[in-house]
Amino acid sequence: MKNKVSLVILSLILIGFCSAKTYYPLTQDWSFPLKSDAIYPLDLDKDGMNELYVVSYMKHRSCIYFFDYDGNEIRRNCIPKYSNYMYPHANEEITLIYVDDLNYDRVLDVIAASNIVGTGVNVQKMYIIRREYVKGLNRYKYELKWDYTPGNLITDVKVIDIDKDWWVEIIAASLDFSVYVFGQDRRIKNRYNLGSSVWSIAPSDLDSDGGVEIVAGSLLGVSLLENGKIEWNYSTKERIFDVYTGDVDGDGNSEILALSEDEVYLLDKNGKLRWRKPMEALVDSWIKDVDNDGSTDILLLTKHKIYSLDKKGNTQWQYNFSDVLLTISIDLNNHIFVGSLDKLYKFRINQDYFLNRDAERFYSEAYDYYLREEYSQARFYAAKSKQLFSMVGNLEGALKCDFILLVTGLNTTVSKREKADEYYAKALELLGLKSYEDAKNHAEMALKIYREINDRNSVIKCDLLLVDINEKMEEAKRNRAMECYTTAIELLSNNTFEEASTYALEALQIYRELNDSMGISNSESLIQKIKL
Repeated sequence: MKNKVSLVILSLILIGFCSAKTYYPLTQDWSFPLKSDAIYPLDLDKDGMNELYVVSYMKHRSCIYFFDYDGNEIRRNCIPKYSNYMYPHANEEITLIYVDDLNYDRVLDVIAASNIVGTGVNVQKMYIIRREYVKGLNRYKYELKWDYTPGNLITDVKVIDIDKDWWVEIIAASLDFSVYVFGQDRRIKNRYNLGSSVWSIAPSDLDSDGGVEIVAGSLLGVSLLENGKIEWNYSTKERIFDVYTGDVDGDGNSEILALSEDEVYLLDKNGKLRWRKPMEALVDSWIKDVDNDGSTDILLLTKHKIYSLDKKGNTQWQYNFSDVLLTISIDLNNHIFVGSLDKLYKFRINQDYFLNRDAERFYSEAYDYYLREEYSQARFYAAKSKQLFSMVGNLEGALKCDFILLVTGLNTTVSKREKADEYYAKALELLGLKSYEDAKNHAEMALKIYREINDRNSVIKCDLLLVDINEKMEEAKRNRAMECYTTAIELLSNNTFEEASTYALEALQIYRELNDSMGISNSESLIQKIKL
């Protein structure tokens, strides 16, 4: 006992001197010095490995940078300003770049938007561009396929196959109040007028019916567009600059995440508000199970932080940055890319953080049970917690668990001995009352506990009690068998055959339990006489 107490004291001393280990939810793989406004992981050459296409907007030049997944820059191409020749006294600024393989031909397609402002000029353009490789020159050139002049600036672009003809449509949001749906031949297939400037779009099959709806965020709120109609509007009375869709609660239907400058909204597919949450300096969003725990995570990018929320909007974790964040993108394998004013980052989830978080939760439960003197439960959770702490190398956490395991072990031994003593005393009481079966059960329970706590003297005491109980049980059974046997003889002499048979059979059963050959033989002979 003294040794165990010493171990407890030593553990407390060690805990006091241990330095706490810090765990972060994300592990940075690399960073690259580049203003990164948009990030597109894309397997253009279909070799099973993504390349990274990173867009960087500048006042006089906007470019696409190409990286491999190790953070090596492969090349850079800047988007031509196709309208400069038309407006020589104006400046054309590329304000949006979207990249994808629109024709599934392993050739990069670029959708770009620009703002052309100068003396007497205020024109906006959208370009559909094909990047062609020039073998002789060993470089790429950008070939303009077609362009379109909207009524105001294009703010967002997405592509998706809406009509299931195997060709994607181009969806564009504009400050001219419109959401355009273009075919790849430049034909406008649909145009929705939302009555206010549109800032963000997210095409999705919200209800899993095979159709495609378009969620739009505008100056007035959130709208759902389908088949040329506005299905519903949700008014926020503030600008929604970002919308994203995903199945947050696992019910098979997608929810809609909408961001204003200082508030997050989660709507269901019918435009009903699930919850809203005030948050400052919002920038971007994503919906995905990034930590592979089976629950979808809502990732929110603010000016200096990434937040992970659960389906109810509760914060699960956050990660801080010193620079100003601009965008987030996550690929199918949960590689997390973050763009800022100064850098491009690649992260992955740090599983040690989540294991350590679970360990802390189990430890908290163990400690609560310990305070309530529920030592068995305290030991159960402390053991689970220690296992996880040990997996991530958290010595301080493991020592905290050892403390609970040691202290509850001491208290549990005392508690168990008290319980065993109660069983032993009850067995003696029942023996005195000649309730031998119950006495035996209580003595056996006491013996089991004494053996668990290694109390040898009490084990011997219990064994002797059980011998005494068994002897008295046998004596009582033998007396009962003799009583039944003599009663059967008396009933036979009075020709009461049925009752005589009952008593003789009971005597035979007891003698068989006692393995008394003479008693068995006498009872069987008596039964034969009764039958005659």
